[in-house]
Parts: sequence; structure tokens; C-alpha cells
Amino acid sequence: MKIKKKELRRREAQLPINYPHPEVADASVSVEAAIFNAEETRVEAICRRLAHNEVAVRDAVLAELPRYIRSVTQRLVGLEACVDLAALRRFIVMQSGGKGGRCGTSGGGAGGEKRVVINVLRELEAYRNREENARREQRRQAAIRRLQQERQQAARGGDNNNREDNNNNKNNNNNNNTGDKNYMAAEKEGEEELKMRDAERKSLRQIYGEWISVWCEMELVLLKLSRGLFFCLWHSDKPLVQLECAQRIARLIHVPHTNSGKILLFSCLIRVLMREWRSMDRHRADKFLALVRKMIYELACLLESLEAEARLQQQRGDDNEAGTNGGVDRSAPAGGTVASRGASPLAGRKRERNEDEGGPFHGDADVLTHDPLCRALDEACYVFQGQLLPEPTAVGLSMHVCDVLFDELCRAALSTALFVALSDRIALHAMSRGNCVEKRVLDYFISPMAGACCPAVDANSISRRTAS
Repeated sequence: MKIKKKELRRREAQLPINYPHPEVADASVSVEAAIFNAEETRVEAICRRLAHNEVAVRDAVLAELPRYIRSVTQRLVGLEACVDLAALRRFIVMQSGGKGGRCGTSGGGAGGEKRVVINVLRELEAYRNREENARREQRRQAAIRRLQQERQQAARGGDNNNREDNNNNKNNNNNNNTGDKNYMAAEKEGEEELKMRDAERKSLRQIYGEWISVWCEMELVLLKLSRGLFFCLWHSDKPLVQLECAQRIARLIHVPHTNSGKILLFSCLIRVLMREWRSMDRHRADKFLALVRKMIYELACLLESLEAEARLQQQRGDDNEAGTNGGVDRSAPAGGTVASRGASPLAGRKRERNEDEGGPFHGDADVLTHDPLCRALDEACYVFQGQLLPEPTAVGLSMHVCDVLFDELCRAALSTALFVALSDRIALHAMSRGNCVEKRVLDYFISPMAGACCPAVDANSISRRTAS
């Protein structure tokens, strides 16, 4: 990292030379763009304070960050409350062509019906790809138009003799088309009536565009903030100070209001680490390794809390269902209460089904189909499956995630169903990326589970390692 000497004399923040400077919004832009530009300027000022040389300045900014993140993500609460989820699902299915490429599904409907899970991170990436393809297509069309104009200008020299004949033909066509103008005017009136009638209705594309544009702006702000947090830890000295700073940064994942906002902040931090991982020296590697470990633990705690909420809602739903069935059950004996008349057959059937399927694990698996937990689990796993593991320049980061994943999942005290789901979508998926990552998964994830099942085998392997 190159530092300007004049900045060292002024005791300013030591940032790279190519760090983006704040941009002042013009007065001619719209109100929403002005607000967004002002937010960008504000977050860049916060990032410069996060990367300051003085520890007191960095600690003061870290103390202010939770309030700032809550104020920024307050916009997502209204967005998630007002958006039409059914329209978003229809548009996502329509864009994917029904092939399931972007449609993460979960079994939660009646009769085994699968519904589309809205993954914000996947939709952001798809939206960026579409925007890039649209810009590429615009450049291609502009090049084609320029080529056609050049050819037309070259061919105009020989077309001067034919202009008079063309003008005569145009006059004859205008006389013949006078009767068609009235018909075209009537069609335009009908189209205007349809537009006025559907003016209050929004199309699926408009609903999706308004929804994804807010998430794109939020992603950019959180990416800038994650960049500042990276430099905040970069400038931290002494092991205890570094661990405290890493812990405070990792706990910021719980600050945003919505679950998707929390996963988005986690994704932004991981993407910044992916970009800067190869530029780290061995003297700064330890504190960033500790940051990754703490972030994975906080993510597991977030999913565990969502699972507890989903289990509580499921229990309340079962109790309400039992009470409803008891209220309408008139064939029960008169001496029994309403709760005992309705709850005992239902509870007995559920106990029998649970025992037949193999115990309480399958009951916990039903909790994973609840919408908030299912959506958060799909987005959290997409950070590893779609962003981290496919990146060839972040193999070291992927290996470290495989090293600490088992320990952090166990430390978070996850349920069996959630542990198996994360193991399947992260650890086992990482085994397909290459020999180095596969070996790390076998050594640090599969071996501890096999050693717990077979203590004698684990003791023999330990003795062999010590002997060698």
C-alpha cells in the first residue's frame, strides 16, 4: 500500500492513492439521486475516519456505526412491508424461463408444492449481469448505426438522380393513405384509454425494478462501508486491540433491520476480503483470519435465532390448530375438556408420524421450510456457493472458511437439521472446487465428525501423527 509523504506530515488518514474521493451532488439531479449521492458522500467520510491513524478516532466511529447502519437500513423495512412478494416470484420465474436457474425452491406448499425463494443476493447479481448485457447491446447498436450512416453518406452521391422519382411516388402514396389516417387515429384513442385505465396498475417489471433498485443502492453503500471497516482493521495494532476490533466489526452483522440486510452486510464484508486477500502480508493475516472466524460464528448465531423464532411460530400454529379441531369436534365425550378432546388425537398422530420418520430430526427439518429462515439460509449459503468458492483469487480464504466452519457451527450450538443443511450447502459443496479445498474439508470438517463417532479410530490417527 503506497502512502503519500505529504499526508504523513499532515497526519491525515493513510489510504491508498486510488481511494475514491467524495463527490458532491449537482443541483440539477433529481431528489432521489441527490439523497443517494449525499448518502454516498456521507459513507465515504465515515470510511476516511475509519481508516484514521489514531485509535481514538477509529473507536469513536465504530461506536457510531450501529446507529448509522440502522438509519440507512430503515428504508428496507418499508420496502419489505410494501412489496408484492407474489409479483416478485412471478417475475423471477418468468425471467428464469421456469428452468430453476435463479429459482431457489423450498417445499412448503400444500401437497408437496414448491414455492420460489426470493434470494436478494442472486437477484442483485442477475440484475448486474442484465445491466452489463444491456450496455453491451447499446454499444453494439450504436456501432451498427454509425456504420449504416457511413454507408448511407457514401451512397448519397449516386442517389441524387433518383430523388425526383421518389418524391413523385411519395405524393401518390400520401393520397392513397388519407383513408388510413382516420383508422390510425381511432387506434391511438383506444390505446390511450387503455393506458389511462392501467395507469394505477404497475406491471411486474416495474415492481421488480423499484424493488431491486433500492437493494442496488443499499449494496453500494454497504460495500463502501465494508471497505472502510477493512482499513479500520488494517490499521489496528496489538493483538488484543485487533481481536476487539474484529469482534466489533463481526457484531455489526446483527445491526440492520431486515434479515436480508444482515446477510447483505455479511456478503459485502466477504467480497471486500476476497478482493484484498492476495494483497495481505503475513504480518496482517492473523487479524483477518480472526475476523473471518468471528463473522462465521455471528452468521451461525443469526440463523440459530431465526430457527428459534420459526420453531416458536410453528408451535403456536400447532396449538391453534389443535384448539380449532377441539372446538369443532362434537363427537367427543361430554366429560372431557375442549383441549383434551382436540389435542390428544392430533398430538398422537404427530408423535406416531415423527417416530415412524426417525425421531425429532424430521420435526426440526420442517422448521427450515418457514419463509424467513428458508430465505435467510438460502442467501447465507449463496455467499459461499455463488460468491466465495467460485472465485479463483480467494482460494486461501475458502480454505480458511473450511478450517473454522466445523468449530464455529458447534460453538453456536445449532440444531441437527440446521447443522446438516449448512454442512451440505457449504462444506460438501466446497469439496467440488478442487483438491486443496477438498483436503481441508476432509481434514477439518469430516474427520472431527468421524472421530466423534469412532473415538478409537481418532485416537489411533492422533498417535500416528505424533509418532510421525
